[in-house]
Amino acid sequence: IHGYPESSFSYHKVVERLGQRFDRIVLVDFPGFGFSDKPERLTFSLMEQADALLFVWQQLKVRGGHAISHDMGDSVLTELIARSVQGLMPGWFEAGLQSVTFTNGNMVMEKAALVPMQKLLRHHTLGPFLNRFTRYPTFKGQVEQANGAPMDEADIEGIWKLNALQDGHLLTWKIIRYLDERDRFQNPRWLKALSQFERPIHICWGQADAVAPERVAHHLKNE
Repeated sequence: IHGYPESSFSYHKVVERLGQRFDRIVLVDFPGFGFSDKPERLTFSLMEQADALLFVWQQLKVRGGHAISHDMGDSVLTELIARSVQGLMPGWFEAGLQSVTFTNGNMVMEKAALVPMQKLLRHHTLGPFLNRFTRYPTFKGQVEQANGAPMDEADIEGIWKLNALQDGHLLTWKIIRYLDERDRFQNPRWLKALSQFERPIHICWGQADAVAPERVAHHLKNE
């Protein structure tokens, strides 16, 4: 389950290894990302993304499994966990989430370190205006700043090309509003559900991340 502003491409270097351990790997591009459509009419709410993910799983006859998520995808997964804890998952998903693995993401907003551009893009007036000027050099700088460690430029180019398909990069100001939902649902819904989830939870964190630092992982583990 990929993050923002990425796609299933984020997992391209680990799919083969995962395939040696699991019978089936399912990668999905959320609406607004990668090869999926990028319709302007959507709000790109995390709730919508959770619904879209379930729809794909249903079409592919996924009845349960082990979920791995990153960044924005962490919150989509916690929404599915909240529905699971509340007994609201669809009946066809009878095997359920067997385990979940979270990787770097701002699941605890007060522990996050958003970069200036993320804060500006969230602004209801400045965000749409600034987004018009998004180009590869700007995008590359933002990715490198957030990553906190050197990245292969070919990977950054791959992320950009998928993000820019169908002018998806011009929707960044709208998609990044998912952070508003984190502010709203983090404590009363998502973190609460994690504490009630009875299946294994794994936390796998890269230490160099400048936006979702290691303190987020420690908070998740300890709280």
